[in-house]
Amino acid sequence: MRHVFAVSVLLLNAHLALAQPAPPTAQTAPAASAAHAEAARSMSHMFLIESDVVGVSIGAAFDVLEPRLRQQGLSGPAYENLRHDTQRSLTRWVDGFRALMEEELGAEMVAIAEDFAQRLTTVFSETEMTEIAAFLAQPLARSAYIKSVEHGARATANGGAASAPPTLSPEEIAAFADFETTSAGQALSRNSDRTMQMLSLALEAGTQRLMPRLQQRIPREMCAAMGDECPPGLRAAMETQ
Repeated sequence: MRHVFAVSVLLLNAHLALAQPAPPTAQTAPAASAAHAEAARSMSHMFLIESDVVGVSIGAAFDVLEPRLRQQGLSGPAYENLRHDTQRSLTRWVDGFRALMEEELGAEMVAIAEDFAQRLTTVFSETEMTEIAAFLAQPLARSAYIKSVEHGARATANGGAASAPPTLSPEEIAAFADFETTSAGQALSRNSDRTMQMLSLALEAGTQRLMPRLQQRIPREMCAAMGDECPPGLRAAMETQ
């Protein structure tokens, strides 16, 4: 379960930075059969879309980050010297930043899931992926997975500070223990590091696609919120994109 924390770590990179190093080049793999590819999509979607990783991760992270963002953006001489109507407009924009990130990451997640699915076909069989997806669709497995993602998101937002692992119910622990006795569960356990590495690559590639949009959208919308009081540095950043 510790490996699932990587999901939220990588998602958080998308809104904590405006640049990322280029992701490693993905290895070329033989084309999968239609059934194999569909099984991979099912597994990928359970990891990333059906479990609402974007909403869960951003929600957990912003519970920690939002007070800091408000303190940084809505205090100090630069903010206090704005007209009251501009302060209100900027405050509304900051209040909507969480929704902005959910929108942008949500739009990118379909492509990330497809990328991840293609990588999964190089490791797992069609039957293994079908059974893993079915397991992750079960309420106990999904709730444990979401707890882990939330824990990772909060830990990352707190600077990676060590904290106790998420508390799983006896029923959740039993569900994973039972699954690990199956061939699909053993395959997932055996390839957990490799699976998270492939997921990391897919998320990093998605971040690379997302960054140019954020570099354009954030200064443009901040400047629009501030109107004629948009500072020259922010206006210049918007005009150079």
